[in-house]
Amino acid sequence: VDAMQGLVRDAVIVGENESKLGALLWVSEAGSALARDELQRRVADCLAAHGRAATGSSNRVQRVSILLHPPGFDAGELTEKGSINQRALRKSRAEQIRALYADEGLVIGDGHTPLPAP
Repeated sequence: VDAMQGLVRDAVIVGENESKLGALLWVSEAGSALARDELQRRVADCLAAHGRAATGSSNRVQRVSILLHPPGFDAGELTEKGSINQRALRKSRAEQIRALYADEGLVIGDGHTPLPAP
């Protein structure tokens, strides 16, 4: 989230049993105000900069999905204190995570070039 220069308000890291680290991102108000192409470009730029500074693949996010619906209490994705329940979120967003690894989400292929999102 810190590396996203205010474009993202929350993130959940995904990629257990996958060869590449991924993230589910929820954009901030500033990110929501941007056109989709501009948002994708800026997210890709931020990830590329972060990736260049990463010490290894376990610190380099290479797949990203920008989610439109914020985490919700009804699905158990948020705790009573408003923190993200990562386990519940991964379970309720399993389809989105599968799509991310099937190249259906916004994918940062080589750390520099965003591929088209559906």
